[in-house]
Amino acid sequence: MIRRGLCVAAGVIFAVVLTWLVVGQGTAAAKPPANEPCSNEPSFDWQGEWETRERKIPSLTNPDGINSYNAIVRSPRNLIAFPNKRPVVFIQTGSGGGKCVLSWLARDLAGHGYITVTWTTPKRKKNGSDFGNAADSIRSAVSWSRGPSNPFLEISDTDKIALAGFGLGANAVSLLQAESPLGTDAAIALDNLVRYAAGDVGAGTTSCSSGAPSFEVTPAVPALGFARDATCKNVPPTLTQKLQGFLKWRSVSQPSMELAMAGFTHGDFGADGSEGQHRLLSYYSETWLKRWLFGRKPANDELLAKSVLGFPTQALLSTSFRSGAYLPGVADTEDFRDYIQRDNTKPVTTKSGGPDHGKRVNAKQVRKKGIQFRFRADEPSTFECRLDGAKWSSCKPPKKVKRRLGKGRHTFRVRATDTAGNREAKPVRWDFRVVG
Repeated sequence: MIRRGLCVAAGVIFAVVLTWLVVGQGTAAAKPPANEPCSNEPSFDWQGEWETRERKIPSLTNPDGINSYNAIVRSPRNLIAFPNKRPVVFIQTGSGGGKCVLSWLARDLAGHGYITVTWTTPKRKKNGSDFGNAADSIRSAVSWSRGPSNPFLEISDTDKIALAGFGLGANAVSLLQAESPLGTDAAIALDNLVRYAAGDVGAGTTSCSSGAPSFEVTPAVPALGFARDATCKNVPPTLTQKLQGFLKWRSVSQPSMELAMAGFTHGDFGADGSEGQHRLLSYYSETWLKRWLFGRKPANDELLAKSVLGFPTQALLSTSFRSGAYLPGVADTEDFRDYIQRDNTKPVTTKSGGPDHGKRVNAKQVRKKGIQFRFRADEPSTFECRLDGAKWSSCKPPKKVKRRLGKGRHTFRVRATDTAGNREAKPVRWDFRVVG
């Protein structure tokens, strides 16, 4: 009966989350700038406030006879809240996608302290290539942003940039993030981060294939991938189908996360998505950039949180396809949904007695009476102790050290391991000096 009750409760939670994702939050609309060109796309208060400029970005190579790309450049409106130069995020849409398709992401990032650039990439002509057009538009946008035509050049930190892409744009971002002239620091792929720029079974609807893949990527920067909750056409679904890019990134020890989103279609990552879906994607995108463009390590905890925006994270992730997380030294899993349901919190030991801060201890006292080290963990745990360079060995508090110690500096360390097997990340230590 208890198990049945838990299953019913889980089903209710999933239904509530799915409704929230599809219908949205119902939050107040933000007031966009008067010159905002994407007036048909809704805006929301959680996106913050931004400024907008329209520009033409000259093409570097003129593929398909393209001379320029119609672009929108956005910046934060509140420069007091976001002082100094701001990182730049370049956002590539899917095949033939317009500059307004990813307005929800461009606005949100601009409202939270980034310069964002989106543009329209024309579809290929008879002898052209959609991928070639997308690649040229990304390279052209990055090059253009570093010149005087960028209306926000004075506040643009073009040495700190990220690439984001949707659909075909995600494939292009997966490949181009390794190009050194671009100077990319982080990447976001919306359906999906891929191992192969062409023919990857985990890619978006127009790009995935069961045929021979080509153009294998070279992971060079931390990358976040999002995937829809559906398989590639004519390809049998597998649990790890969406992890192809993630596994490639992890294989070269490059930080990566892959999130297969429950109930998402391909279009939900673009203009078809609900407010709830876009708010969720924005949460992870903002946090990813905070971690890798600003180096803020506390963002790791936000990325691995057991609940997001008030909902259990496990209910936000697909049950048909696995998600993954590889944050070196913090998390390493090919089944993120299972990972977040387990106890992964490492214990912390605190000192409650013993010599420290270079305190002097008489050698005769150590030999005859010993020194006591008192400590405790913040959760039920076992302990290991280590004196100077000796091996770790099991111990219990209080630990008495009664032996002959040479004169000079000594260090005693303790680390805890909780009942779930999580070992303390940084052992606690006492530093003392033996004299006399």
